Amino acid sequence: MLKSLPRSIKLVFLIAVFVVSKNFCFAEEVLQLKDGQVINASRFFYYYTDSLHNLTVKDAEKLYKDGKFSKIETDKINFSFTKNAYWFRITVKNNDANNLHNWVISINHPTLDNIVFYSQGKNGNWEQKQLGDTYPFNQRLVNARNFLMPVDFKDTGNQVYILRLQSNGTLQLPAILEQYKPIISSSAHNEMLYGIFYGILFVVVIYNIFIYFPLRDKSYLVYAVNIGGTLIFYASLNGHSFQFLWANFPVWGNYALLVGLSGGICASALFAKLFLHTEKYSKILTALLYFFTFAGVAFFFCSFFVNYRIMIIVSAITVITECTTILLAGIICVRNGEKAARYFTAAWGVFLIGAILLALQLFDLLKANILISHTVEIGSALQVLLLFFALGERYRLMNVEKEEAQDNFIEVQKDINEQLDQKVQVRTNELETVMTDLKTAQTQLVQAEKMASLGTLTAGVAHEINNPINFISGGIGALKTNYNDIEEILQLAVKLDVNTDNKIAVDQIKKLRNEYSIREIMPEMNDLFSSVNNGAQRVKEIVKGLSTFSRLDENDLKLSDIESGINSTLLLLNAK
Repeated sequence: MLKSLPRSIKLVFLIAVFVVSKNFCFAEEVLQLKDGQVINASRFFYYYTDSLHNLTVKDAEKLYKDGKFSKIETDKINFSFTKNAYWFRITVKNNDANNLHNWVISINHPTLDNIVFYSQGKNGNWEQKQLGDTYPFNQRLVNARNFLMPVDFKDTGNQVYILRLQSNGTLQLPAILEQYKPIISSSAHNEMLYGIFYGILFVVVIYNIFIYFPLRDKSYLVYAVNIGGTLIFYASLNGHSFQFLWANFPVWGNYALLVGLSGGICASALFAKLFLHTEKYSKILTALLYFFTFAGVAFFFCSFFVNYRIMIIVSAITVITECTTILLAGIICVRNGEKAARYFTAAWGVFLIGAILLALQLFDLLKANILISHTVEIGSALQVLLLFFALGERYRLMNVEKEEAQDNFIEVQKDINEQLDQKVQVRTNELETVMTDLKTAQTQLVQAEKMASLGTLTAGVAHEINNPINFISGGIGALKTNYNDIEEILQLAVKLDVNTDNKIAVDQIKKLRNEYSIREIMPEMNDLFSSVNNGAQRVKEIVKGLSTFSRLDENDLKLSDIESGINSTLLLLNAK
């Protein structure tokens, strides 16, 4: 039939078909609202990529009418890490005239940097509201960690809303359209769970700090730093730190997330090294853990200078690699008999699963749901719980090893004491023998010294004795001569007879008396007797002093008369 028509009519017909089909293809999907519903609005958005960052809202609306926008086909919008800006458009129809107000669009992604929300005013002009974590918190439309944009419907007709998003981090748009009451109830429930999660982490930090001081085990302090970094990271990722801690310092909000992440990277590697003692099992793993430790320190300083997007990507890859390394180190330690490493390995295995799922979600390689969105928090909570058991098990094993070491020390000490007692006894016996020998030698030496001294004194003593002997000898000779003279007179006197005349004999006696000078002899003899007596007395004293000095027959100690000893010594030395 078409073949028989003129060419001009065919052309008009084809143009009409093209226009109708185009309008049919780009017929927008409208989000229909009903009272009390909580609707995931992601599938109802259309988007356009603004790579040059130079479009206005009017340009975006024109591009939409020209069919340049693309339809979102998933329940969660995630463009991962991108430098582009994105325009999103949604058409909403409220079918309930009694519930035109108290609606809100919620974007549950607190780390978005820049959000511009456009809505049409009464005169049809576009009104914009600026949001994002690069602006002070008090500029938000609703005091909440997520981005909440109130929506009021003029009537039950279609209402158009446009969003412009740009971020250095992951660009996601998990948009939900709901009323205030359900969102307040849901928010309170979520915030309570987050409060419990943060409370657990905070208590673990304080607990490990207090444990460190009495035990002086560095692993507890490093673990406290690790959990502290994790706490800062999650609080920044979920928007709570920006809401409650540094609401007026949005720049620090992005830094805090990187600082917490770098602190966790550094402390995790150091904690694994200290806890597992990897240097005993693998030098390569120990070197890798040191590498991650220094990498965490480097990331900390780079957070303030390097582009946020680059740091997030590098840090995410580092966390996955580090967790894998730590898990491998734990497995090796378990295989080598480290009992406390079992809990440690299980803890890092759970955390690694959560980190991998989060990374896959950030890079838009895994569809997100409620469980996956919170899997890293769940993994961290389980990790903290398992590491708490691991530290407890390690402390218990340390006590057991300490008790065993003390028992071994006591046994060794006993053996050492016994051996020492035996050696002391042997040494004592040897010393006693030596002392006995020394005493004997000393006695002999003293005796030898005495004999040597006695030999020295002999000459003097002999000389000293010789003098009185000479007195005695000379005195006796003189006494003998005088005695002979007196004896001759006494013999004449004995022969006298009282009955006869003894004149001759008496004359002879007188003659001898005068001849021998008897009158002078008697005093002389007295002097000679005194001299002989003195000599004999002197010899006696010398002999007695010599006997006292030598004491050859006395070996035992006893009381002695010091004065007598001094006197005898002086007597012996008198010749000197």
